[in-house]
Amino acid sequence: MESALKDNCNQSVPSIPKNIGKSLYDISGNNAETFATLTDTGNYHFRSVHEAASHIKDTLCQIEKLETYLLKTAKDVGQLKRCMQATYQELTKALKLTQEKEEQMHFNMDNIK
Repeated sequence: MESALKDNCNQSVPSIPKNIGKSLYDISGNNAETFATLTDTGNYHFRSVHEAASHIKDTLCQIEKLETYLLKTAKDVGQLKRCMQATYQELTKALKLTQEKEEQMHFNMDNIK
């Protein structure tokens, strides 16, 4: 779906042909006026649907960009978390060694007395 959405995001929607009623039919008299009114109304509704579809397509593109950003951010946060955990483990080891050295030093001082 992702590649189809990317393809759709880069495609333009064809424009509505002008005077579609006149180019498709040769109607005269009152029927022509009625047909023109219906055609104009149909074109208006078609344009409304076209605008709605275009808006939805734009929204989907924005959602895809947001999703990509969030996935990258989550990956970066995961890497940062692993780095911080490793740093914490190293600091914990260093603290333990420091405490052991201090205890050994106090032990030696007590035995010298």
